[in-house]
Amino acid sequence: MADPITIGITLAAVSAGVGAIGAIQSAQANRDAANHNRDIANRNALISRQQGEAQALQLKRDQMRRMGAARANVGASGVAAEGSALDVLEESAFNAEMDQMTLKYNTQLRMMGFGDQASQFSAEASNAMSAGYMKAGSALLTGASSIYGMTATSEEE
Repeated sequence: MADPITIGITLAAVSAGVGAIGAIQSAQANRDAANHNRDIANRNALISRQQGEAQALQLKRDQMRRMGAARANVGASGVAAEGSALDVLEESAFNAEMDQMTLKYNTQLRMMGFGDQASQFSAEASNAMSAGYMKAGSALLTGASSIYGMTATSEEE
C-alpha cells in the first residue's frame, strides 16, 4: 500500500490538472458562445441594413404616389402651380426628403448598435480565453504549492 504522502501528492497533482483542464474548457465554451453572439450581432446588422433599404424604397414609392396625387389635385382644381399651391407642393417634397433622411439615420443607428454588440462579443471571447488561462495557471500553482507543502512536511518527519 502506498504511503499517505504519495497518495496526497498524487491527488493534489490530479486535482491541479483537472482544475486546469476544466478552466480551459470552460473558457473555450465561453469564447465559443461569445463568438456565436458576435456572429448573430453581425447578421442582425446586415438584416437591419437590408430592412432599412427596403423601408426606404417603400417610403419613396409612397411619397412619389402622394406627390403625384397632390400635383394631380392641384391641376384638376384649375389652380395654377404657384403661390400657395406651389408652397404646399414644395413643403410636401421637403417633408418627404426629411422622412427619407430620418429613416436612413435610424437604420444607421441600428446597424451601429449591432456593430457595437459584435465588438463587445469579440472582446468577451478574447477575455474568456485570457481568464481561462489565468484560472488554469492558478489551479496548477495551487496544486504545486500543495505538493510542495506535503513534501516539505514529509521531509521534516
